[in-house]
Amino acid sequence: MIITNKPIFITIFTIFIGCMQPNEESVWSVSEEGVFSTSGFCRNVSVINNTAYVAAGQSGVQVWDLNTGVKLNEFLGYYNSGEYLDFEDIAIVQPEEVNNLLFVNESNEAVMV
Repeated sequence: MIITNKPIFITIFTIFIGCMQPNEESVWSVSEEGVFSTSGFCRNVSVINNTAYVAAGQSGVQVWDLNTGVKLNEFLGYYNSGEYLDFEDIAIVQPEEVNNLLFVNESNEAVMV
């Protein structure tokens, strides 16, 4: 019976290749265009034209004008069956321009503002 160490070698080789830093291989680059002080953590951003919609975790949704750097609006909660509910943890925000809606996804809930 012959025992080979090929699986171990392949695993070590894969880990070595997976640890390469992309910026040193010129795979991608990042440039900083501007910085905005959002309240809460920025979990997701959707940009349409020059307006940014920020999913700011427990601080709700924030709408920013990218030209001026001014916060235009923020949504801290929503109405559900006549009751006002605060956002728990906004993870994804996506604007829908045709019907002027803002779709928001919390953990374990789907909310439409």
